[in-house]
Amino acid sequence: MKPISKIILTIALPVLMLGTTSCLDDEPLIDWSVIEPVIELADSDHAQYANNMERGDVAEFMIIVNYTASYASDVKENIEVQLEVDLDTIPKINASLAASEVPFEAFPAASYENLRLNATIPVGTKRDTIYLNVDINEDFKVGRAYILPLRIAGASDGYIISGNFDHLELEINMAEPEVGLNVLPAGEDDETPGIRNDVVPGDEVIFDVELGISYPQTIGDETVVAGLSIDPLRIAILNASMDESETPYQLLSSDEIATYFTLAPGIAVVPYDPETEEGGTVESTELSIAPGTMKTAIEIKANTDVMQPGMRYVLPLQIDYVSDYFAPGSGNLIYLEVNMAE
Repeated sequence: MKPISKIILTIALPVLMLGTTSCLDDEPLIDWSVIEPVIELADSDHAQYANNMERGDVAEFMIIVNYTASYASDVKENIEVQLEVDLDTIPKINASLAASEVPFEAFPAASYENLRLNATIPVGTKRDTIYLNVDINEDFKVGRAYILPLRIAGASDGYIISGNFDHLELEINMAEPEVGLNVLPAGEDDETPGIRNDVVPGDEVIFDVELGISYPQTIGDETVVAGLSIDPLRIAILNASMDESETPYQLLSSDEIATYFTLAPGIAVVPYDPETEEGGTVESTELSIAPGTMKTAIEIKANTDVMQPGMRYVLPLQIDYVSDYFAPGSGNLIYLEVNMAE
């Protein structure tokens, strides 16, 4: 029996030789001259994106209707192309998204009411460009994802519409405003608002904290909720990161927090026992930021009457979660320090 490789080689060589002769002397197997150009929407990934948009921004889109002729001179007449908005595809697009992705909503109708849907590829050219500028106004909700699906609905008689590049999605992805905690300065010269030094028993120490939204404009149409808690375990974590030369913070159990700090409104305290180093969980306290206000106040008073000279006390205040379409910002965890004088 002959090896299989030899049999394949014996059969393949004459075929290759015949193919070579054909290329040289005969008509090509594929007549490229009969392959007709097609009309398409010229975006390789079928989408254009305007990301991290905020109200007051303008999302700019450039829709290119293209005819894939080799040369512009191949276009001998004006080619009329009709586009249409295809909102029926949005549920299909959303069905393909991962569970963690924000589903798309349709562009607000007013944002594209002046969109030109009739394109003309002039004789001697290969494309027509349609521009759409979308003003990001109050119709666009923060943190949402918007989409405008377009497709080629028709073209001049005798022209082929692409089967692969006949559609285009325009996307506007709104920025997620950040929600954070900020300690207000006690005065003009207060460069470290979250720290009080050289405190003596009986001194009034009040920290004014704001739970606020970082956004350039007022959000006037929705309530924002944040879940907050105090986690004493973070005091132990801070102490573990200190050098030996540093004075550690006073370890407080969850039951002792209320003795040393008074909060208005009250905030849930995560269970923690410094002796056993065991923690727990707690349902966060929800605070609301009313529509149009952008912030809500938290007053924290240090009960200095019970604080010992030379001791350091710290209150860790954290944001556990925020409303959908918003994100915890860099101020999602703050430490309020009271350093007692010797």
